[in-house]
Formats: sequence, structure tokens, C-alpha cells
Amino acid sequence: MSAIAGGCEYIITPETGLNKENLLEKIKEGIDKGKKHAIIAITELMTE
Repeated sequence: MSAIAGGCEYIITPETGLNKENLLEKIKEGIDKGKKHAIIAITELMTE
């Protein structure tokens, strides 16, 4: 819930997994709308 309250556009957890194509699409959509940032929350155990 804190990721949503913090304004995250994308949340990556073991339950949701990581879909790189979807993530890049969401970031590109934001850029097309004039956004200059993307807030992405990644939980533990999701990175090497």
C-alpha cells in the first residue's frame, strides 16, 4: 500500500512478477504524456 500512496506507477513483487515489455510500455506512455520520471517499487528478492 505504501507504494501506491507514494505515487508508484509500477510495482514489482514476487506475486506480480516482472514483465519487461509491459514496464517499458508504461514508461514510454508516461514519456509520451510529458512525464520526465517514473517511480518504480521493487520488493526484496526480485533482483540479483
